[in-house]
Amino acid sequence: MAFTLVQSFVGGLCLGVGVAIALVVDGKIAGFSGILGPLTRSVFLGGPKSWRVAFLVGCALGGLMNLPLNSEFAFPAPPPRPWWIWAAGAAMVGVGTRLGGGCTSGHGLCGLARLSPRSLVAVCSFMGAAMTMATLSSLVAQDFNFKFSVELFAWPTASQSQLEYSLACLALCLLLAVASVALPVICPAAAGISMGLGLGCAGMTSQTKVMAFLNFAGCWDPSLAFVMGGGLCVTFPAFAWARSRADAGPLHEGMDFEQPKKSSGPDAQLVIGSAVFGLGWGTTGLCPGPDIAGILPNSVLGWERGALYLLFMASLCAAWMLTMPTCLSC
Repeated sequence: MAFTLVQSFVGGLCLGVGVAIALVVDGKIAGFSGILGPLTRSVFLGGPKSWRVAFLVGCALGGLMNLPLNSEFAFPAPPPRPWWIWAAGAAMVGVGTRLGGGCTSGHGLCGLARLSPRSLVAVCSFMGAAMTMATLSSLVAQDFNFKFSVELFAWPTASQSQLEYSLACLALCLLLAVASVALPVICPAAAGISMGLGLGCAGMTSQTKVMAFLNFAGCWDPSLAFVMGGGLCVTFPAFAWARSRADAGPLHEGMDFEQPKKSSGPDAQLVIGSAVFGLGWGTTGLCPGPDIAGILPNSVLGWERGALYLLFMASLCAAWMLTMPTCLSC
């Protein structure tokens, strides 16, 4: 495994462009759990679905677009572990994101850019819990193959071909942004494609790389910290622009900016929920966005791999439904 600081940063820029497309054109906050959770709920309680479906389909297609030229980096074989570990980790991710009101994209890329104190607390909570879980797992539960440390990292950050690929992905995302402004109806799919491309380009769809970032017991790989940095370089100015247009609204006529209805400050539910999400993320190396972007490519690469990703999604949605009666405001 090599440090991929540049590639991960550019992948973060792609993710930021996806968030900016959704916000600037349609006024939507592109947090994966904040989109997939309400969509799951709307299946039973009713409610709008089309924007969320188009966004998630776009993300799955964006992930699939990584397959021809980037599969070795973006979609290595999942680490071997029992199926119930996948299910339990996904359930923790589901419960945690519902109680905590967001995941890495919602609280990280969007919440921090919104200057939300709640999101800052949430990010600190889930990052701390995830790193603790991944590190302890690598030390204590090696019979489940949780240790992903490596002995040698290549330098510089990425090969020439990887860098060219990531820059091509960024160029495509920028083209999708321009197209969305000209033709707002494609906004949700364009935002989803940009984020799916970015997840694969950055390495967020590789559980091995995610665990190498979260696990301090081995040779720590800091690359994924640059994903958040790259994303925030785009989302900070995008949300600042949105604040300046609070009265005018987004570019798509008839749309309004989403304003999450949350209490003004952090509370116990936020901290506990975010920590539970972090424990699930640190157990599996997956969260909602990378799972969506990885379902189709992993299904192409082998039915067993696709089945594990579908199991993760099924357990995630089941956890959301079980917590729904006590968490309808999340």
